Amino acid sequence: MDKIISKKCEKIKLDASIKLMELTVQACEKGIAGMSERIDSLEATESEDVIHDANVYYERERHRLEKVKKGKINRLLCKDTVVGERNVKGDGNCFYRCMSVAIYGTEDLHSEVRQEICDYMSHHREKFECFTDCSIDQHIRNQRKMDGSINSWATEADIYAAAARYETNIKITMNKDKPQWHNHVLRINDDGTEETSTPSKRSIHLLLSNNHFTVLYVHQDDAVPTLKDPALACSTTQNETVDWFEMTQSSAQNSTEGAKPEAEVDPKPEVLKVVHDPESDSYEVVGETIYLAGENESKSGRIKPQKSMSGREHGKKRFKLKDKGDKNMGGDTGVKAEFDHINSNQDVVTNLSKYKLTREEISLLSKGIKFIPDKTKVNKVRLLADLNEWERRMRLREYFYGEEKNNEETDHTLDEKFRLKKKSRFTPNKGRDMWLDLYIETVKRDIVSNLKRSGKLNLTKQEQSAFQSLLDNDAIVIRPADKGSGVVVIDKLDYVSKLEREIESSASYETTHSDRTQDSLKSVRKLANNMLKEGAICKDMYQYLVPRYPKAGSLKGNPKIHKSGAPMRTIVSGINTPTEQFAEVAEHELNQYVESSPSFIRDTTDFINRLRQIEEPLPENAILFTFDVEKLYPSVPREEGLAACQQALEMRAKPLIPTHFVIEMIRTVLDNNNFNFGDRNFLQTDGVAIGSRLGKNFACSYMRTWDEKLLEFPKSPLFYKRFIDDGFGIWTGSVDDLLDFGKHANNIHQNIKIEMKWSEEKIEFLDTLVKIQNGRIITDLYQKPTDKQLYIRHDSCHPSHTKKNLPYGLGLRLKRICTREEDYKRHRNELKSQLRKRGYSGKKIEQQLQRVDQLKREDLLQKNPNKKAGDRVPLVVTFSKQLPDITNILQKHHSILENSERLQAAFKQPPLVAYRRDTNICDSLIHMKTNRLIKKETPCMCVFCQKIIRSDIPSADRKDTHKVIKEARCTDRNIIYGIKCKKCDRAIYVGETERTLKERIGEHLRDIKNSNEKPINSHFENHNAKDIEYAVLQKLGHNGRAMRLLVEDIWIRKLNTLAPCGCNVQRNR
Repeated sequence: MDKIISKKCEKIKLDASIKLMELTVQACEKGIAGMSERIDSLEATESEDVIHDANVYYERERHRLEKVKKGKINRLLCKDTVVGERNVKGDGNCFYRCMSVAIYGTEDLHSEVRQEICDYMSHHREKFECFTDCSIDQHIRNQRKMDGSINSWATEADIYAAAARYETNIKITMNKDKPQWHNHVLRINDDGTEETSTPSKRSIHLLLSNNHFTVLYVHQDDAVPTLKDPALACSTTQNETVDWFEMTQSSAQNSTEGAKPEAEVDPKPEVLKVVHDPESDSYEVVGETIYLAGENESKSGRIKPQKSMSGREHGKKRFKLKDKGDKNMGGDTGVKAEFDHINSNQDVVTNLSKYKLTREEISLLSKGIKFIPDKTKVNKVRLLADLNEWERRMRLREYFYGEEKNNEETDHTLDEKFRLKKKSRFTPNKGRDMWLDLYIETVKRDIVSNLKRSGKLNLTKQEQSAFQSLLDNDAIVIRPADKGSGVVVIDKLDYVSKLEREIESSASYETTHSDRTQDSLKSVRKLANNMLKEGAICKDMYQYLVPRYPKAGSLKGNPKIHKSGAPMRTIVSGINTPTEQFAEVAEHELNQYVESSPSFIRDTTDFINRLRQIEEPLPENAILFTFDVEKLYPSVPREEGLAACQQALEMRAKPLIPTHFVIEMIRTVLDNNNFNFGDRNFLQTDGVAIGSRLGKNFACSYMRTWDEKLLEFPKSPLFYKRFIDDGFGIWTGSVDDLLDFGKHANNIHQNIKIEMKWSEEKIEFLDTLVKIQNGRIITDLYQKPTDKQLYIRHDSCHPSHTKKNLPYGLGLRLKRICTREEDYKRHRNELKSQLRKRGYSGKKIEQQLQRVDQLKREDLLQKNPNKKAGDRVPLVVTFSKQLPDITNILQKHHSILENSERLQAAFKQPPLVAYRRDTNICDSLIHMKTNRLIKKETPCMCVFCQKIIRSDIPSADRKDTHKVIKEARCTDRNIIYGIKCKKCDRAIYVGETERTLKERIGEHLRDIKNSNEKPINSHFENHNAKDIEYAVLQKLGHNGRAMRLLVEDIWIRKLNTLAPCGCNVQRNR
């Protein structure tokens, strides 16, 4: 009885599956047919290029829909079971090696197989163009290479070409234990048309794992395997018929006319179609001839058979490009090609760890470190804090309007910024102007009440789980690769050991026994006091130069995966260190000297303009050369560098601080570059830190004097410029003379060594390829082989105008760099292809690039003055897709301000909306995760740390408890804290502070001891100060006071600490 029930259940499930498949097939075929009905208008209105692009898109979309159909059929009819595998050499030719094994039984003929497939694609290029993002000719050229480079790896186009060339079905899976086969089959007749009726009886099965192909040996369940040679890894099946509704199998020869409708299992099940016969209400499995319901019914009511369409087979109908339909024109949106990650995902992510990344984790990281995941709703507390900050700016503008000195929110130059007073907390009260009050309240209410509902997230549930998995995995560290090489996953122990090895092997660093941050702060404070006493700085400048809460620098490293062994590029961050402000002021004072250097170039545009000033034609013996200074920042000799800075400071037109004090500031920065890594402390003893604000100008000041000595060589270059540690020049003479010039450069100072390259034809410098053609200098775009071109994805949670203008900005860069129009057009097409891969609409890309096409290169190379936003009050908010159109709201209600003459003059234009970005992948999985793993900060267990509550805290009414920050320390800043009475065993007060916890708690203890009239004393009149305990309720990172006040109110309500239950009092804010 159980067997009968089991069979009936299987029959019901299969029946339902077939009905769903039949609907999927109909939907796919209607999609294909529907495309041809929307394209007639192209022929009369569009250019040939647009029509060609439309046809390529049509082919790609048709193949995508065919793949969906084939996959549905295959899941039901084809159950290939893996019984063995054969690995091949992983040298970038693994797909062709697998094909060689499958066809010839050996991988030694892989080069012949590669060339045969390339020749086949070349003869039928129009059939495979829809599978490539670049031009088909460029793709074939790349595939003919056997050097193992990324561009030579097999793509979907090559897999289909192999299937067509060898008349086989290529099935690929990502998991051999639970295989889900992705089928690639394409038949092309001698006349170039696609074969639609003759399926292949042979299949080649491959495993794709970690970017490597492996041959799999399989047999098919419910079929008789006919593997003649196991090396071929191909399978065929005998013809069978399956009675779907009775779940019985019989030979094809035994079927009778009276039997129920049967489905013939074709040797190549992925090309079969399950269709529904409306007259007999039965299902039939047929070949490429398909039946479409509804639209294709004849006058007699019968459904006409219709063959699947391809490109131009049905007259001149082509698919019309639509903005909404461009999702599948390459890239990661829409229904993706199953093997896009061969050239994108796994190419972007380099896994150096022992941990095996899942497909979802690779997909997540391949989105790029700048990718911002969507959130389900707006952080209303953050939004209200931003609106309160904007309200304060508006009220300050009105309050100070008409005074000679504007309010503190105005932009200032750097030297003015140093002299400004510390920001006050003064906010004008409401009621000064009824129209201003009305405008502010109306705008705030309009924004908050029009928040949108959560839309579709840009991460799948699997990717969200992968995100959390990567964040929680303490065995790995995720870092950006050096020189734009993507994302690197490395074992934590390897990361630590490599960085320690880099530091210990360098003569520029030494180990210290303790953290020297407080010693560094004393040095800063001592020098600042001397400058204040001698009148070199004012009190405001003193407060700016001496930080209140400094910390040691931090060491991080980015793997150089383009080098053997993937060594680390060490970076010492100088953010929030004792000498950060000293470094900023000194950098500002050196800037004029550095930029006035004869060899100075500001950027690529400046470099091209300098090249355009060279007299042409060049001499026939002109040689292009470049050099790179090895490890410049740590190698700059300090005494020589200080001497160069002395010379620089004496040339200042408007000194901010006397020269001898600036030199002392620079020396203090150099001598106190201490940093920690894990629980170890280090000090840089030579050169300057890469992450210091002083680094660039200190190094460049020395290099200016180095340049002068370099050009003392008897023969000088015709042209010489330098960008920090990268030099470029044009040499006229012999190569031997140029080599002598390089030896002279390496003899100037023992610390400064260069590596030189030269060419008589072309050479790369920065992002420019400089060529000499017929005595003229030609510039072209240069992209480093390591550059993954990880532009912001279109589905990233960035403002729409940012993504809209990205193609335009990148196009401007191409237009500036490329001298020849043909180079510009070539890179333009490549850029369009890359942006399509990142999910951008082909139509919108083209619109932006056409704007660039209309501009003149000469105009773009001119220096344009920086455009300022004017005198508009900024409203700064964190961007979210759920936000309404804030700009429209501000403009819509601006007429309210025009009711007052004073407000009309103070606010001539509506406020300016400025979006800050939300947390991206880099913030969460790179910076935050690395800091958490490496910086194991623990409580110091001082008298303050000993009284920190690390368990749940009860509310003032004892009705519930709330979790606290268990890893809190006495040095935590910018926090919300709660005070508990140990005797009463309940929370009695909630507060906020920008300062450290121990400073604020110390104030409370003094208030209790001295019986000061403070809110908290109302509870401790009959208590002892020893009864105080406290907890950190929430850390707010870098958020400001407005955010703290809002979150404080939330916690006051949570813990119910308003009087009389607690000590908090209601305040008007």
